[in-house]
Amino acid sequence: MNLKLHPLYKKLLLLTLVLGPAFWLVLTEDGQRRADIVLIKLLEGGEDFNLSFAKLHPTASETDLLANFPDVEFHCDERDTQFGDRLCAADIVSFNAAPAKQVSVFFRQGSTRAVRLIYRPAHHRFVIDHLRRELGAPEILSSGEVPLYRWHASGGMVVAPRDEPETLQDASIMWLAGPGRSGQG
Repeated sequence: MNLKLHPLYKKLLLLTLVLGPAFWLVLTEDGQRRADIVLIKLLEGGEDFNLSFAKLHPTASETDLLANFPDVEFHCDERDTQFGDRLCAADIVSFNAAPAKQVSVFFRQGSTRAVRLIYRPAHHRFVIDHLRRELGAPEILSSGEVPLYRWHASGGMVVAPRDEPETLQDASIMWLAGPGRSGQG
């Protein structure tokens, strides 16, 4: 039995094995997203931040919330903001498999009041699709400067820009706590 392949088939197979992964990385959205995460991790450092907004609740204390992310290097300080009296922030590589830049968590009297995630604008559609899968169909808020999507989560609401953001600072998701134990909203 002769199992030899024709030289043309061998060359085509080798070409497919070499060019297939390169094609996937460069020309597909999924490949570009994963390549971006690897490059960010190599060039800027940081950790992945995987957070379920459906499970986030205002009763989560600072200790409990930050303990869920032991590899993320949070820097915390007392800072009065419209969202709380304490802020913990960290540079991150990704948020739920989307290339990201930073996460900020705001606390008031030890309870989680808000979370802001800054992601890479090129991956806006992936982030919105992820939120739709996790939280369902959003409401569209069009009053104000920027049209927003809004989802109701178990402990509050999530807002994100409806249109693709132009700058890194505009590419952010906010989780805002509903009225918590302290009665502050």
